[in-house]
Amino acid sequence: MEFNLLFGIPASLYKPTPYGAWALARVPSTKHLNPASQPKPPPLLRVRLPRTQAPKQHSPLLHLPSENAKTNSVSDTSLNQQDAPRSPFAGCLILIVMAIVVIILIASAGYSIKKQTDSVKTFTEEEAKPAPIADLSNHEPELNSLMNRIRHFDHEIQNSRPAQLELTPTEVNYTFAHFEVFKNFRGQLFFNDFTDSQITGNIHYPLNSTKNLPKFVRDTLNIETRDNNINGTFIGTPLLTDGKLILNLSEIKPERGQIPEALFSNISRTLISGELEKQLEDDPKNPPALLTKLKKLTSLTLKDGKLCLAYTPGETPPSIKEESDAMATKAKQLVALGAIIFILTMILLFIVLSRRQRAKREAAGHV
Repeated sequence: MEFNLLFGIPASLYKPTPYGAWALARVPSTKHLNPASQPKPPPLLRVRLPRTQAPKQHSPLLHLPSENAKTNSVSDTSLNQQDAPRSPFAGCLILIVMAIVVIILIASAGYSIKKQTDSVKTFTEEEAKPAPIADLSNHEPELNSLMNRIRHFDHEIQNSRPAQLELTPTEVNYTFAHFEVFKNFRGQLFFNDFTDSQITGNIHYPLNSTKNLPKFVRDTLNIETRDNNINGTFIGTPLLTDGKLILNLSEIKPERGQIPEALFSNISRTLISGELEKQLEDDPKNPPALLTKLKKLTSLTLKDGKLCLAYTPGETPPSIKEESDAMATKAKQLVALGAIIFILTMILLFIVLSRRQRAKREAAGHV
């Protein structure tokens, strides 16, 4: 047993104090014990004990938290943030905004349809008045002469010799009535006069009928069920480019009203050789013979009241590739705009669905 050298009392009964002194620990009373049985203390020796340094104490005002306290504080803060109640309107607000956008789009579409149908009624007629069709039954000699000239023109082109074919308005009407490739224009176009700068004639152009609209749309928007036909006259010029025969309309005069510029720009160009182009797409290995001849033509002009088709060996056929490129660029821009709108819609939909799923998980966690 270890004894204190100063007092002869066991060291285990003493406790060090912060200031280097020693204090006697509280022990049970020893009066009832036999003094003879107690061990004799050793001789007293005076020994200077080293003073122990008191632990440093910090002022409560300058107390700095330990690292563990900091960690616990951060974790408590994060838990408090996670446990903080979320607003039930966070996801509903996005849904409300989406609903408002959809309603605005539907209302805009309905307004546009209503406005368009009301506008169409101002320059169209319910009654269809097809343009005249040339009667070939009583003009067989004229038709035979025309066919011979066309065959001669074709023969000269095949032999790479200069050739020219001049057609009057009546002969062009015979051509439309005779060749099946122009059947789609029968009753729609009839040529009256050729000048050195323009072509005039009759036109019948059927537009979409309001009968094609769903009944609930017609009833909701109060749209009249009717056919829409443009009946009138036209002014235009011929155009030959890349083997395509085109009629550019500069003006359409309906029997009533006036055609809006936006609609006129969509119908102002008529592809006369459209059926030939379709046959080529259906069977690329066997192109129509007439289309092959059109691709070899080097000029198409109006002269002395006639439509003149010419072929000159060595000359390059006319082309408006630059205009086609411009139209293709515009189409690409429209496609890119549609793609951007689609992507933004998908992103917004993804955000809405993600928030709804998160709200469901949090609600399940709180339960």
